Amino acid sequence: MFDHIGSVAESTDGWTDNADERVGGVQELRITAANLAAAHTGTPIVKTLEVNDGGDGRYRTYYRLTRG
Repeated sequence: MFDHIGSVAESTDGWTDNADERVGGVQELRITAANLAAAHTGTPIVKTLEVNDGGDGRYRTYYRLTRG
């Protein structure tokens, strides 16, 4: 998936070198059965992924799992 995203990004922006579009490596957003059970009872579960490739870019994304 990581390679596919990179190839699509390179083919759509017109640039020959799109290396600055990648920040960090692949990460897993782990959602456990306990997380699902808690969300089902109404307790919101918040997950965070942080990416820092050692350069200037640092990104934090938040995911909230709730009963819909």
